[in-house]
Amino acid sequence: MRAARGFTLLELAITIAIVGILATLSFAGYESSVERSNFRSMQEFGVELALKQQMHRQRYGRYAQNIANSGNTDANRLVMPSVSDYAVSISSADFRGFRAQVQVNQGDRIRLPTDCKVLVVVSDMGNQRFASTSASGQNTSAKCIPHG
Repeated sequence: MRAARGFTLLELAITIAIVGILATLSFAGYESSVERSNFRSMQEFGVELALKQQMHRQRYGRYAQNIANSGNTDANRLVMPSVSDYAVSISSADFRGFRAQVQVNQGDRIRLPTDCKVLVVVSDMGNQRFASTSASGQNTSAKCIPHG
């Protein structure tokens, strides 16, 4: 009787199937963590925006109504080079506060979680709040922003 050497075809097929399932599960987890990381980067941009707006208010007595990635800062415009990755729209800005919505630029391939497509930055009398909404406009702060 000869001793068995190697693996049977069935054993190899089962091993390949198990490795394929594990690879699929780990890739889904990887994509999810990349999307969360991208949203965290957008939140960091929102914090930077809020701080720059506070500095703008101290200098000019009001919050900036427009944001650009180059040029000169003036009483109505704030210059932030990092704004090129995001579409920022400021719906109201005066001496008391501002409200801004931050989204990834249409051309960028930055993927975000489905529920976390828009970051909302609100400042009222120097108090900043951050919220998030889905692409359809539903408030998703509880899912996207810790303690939000």
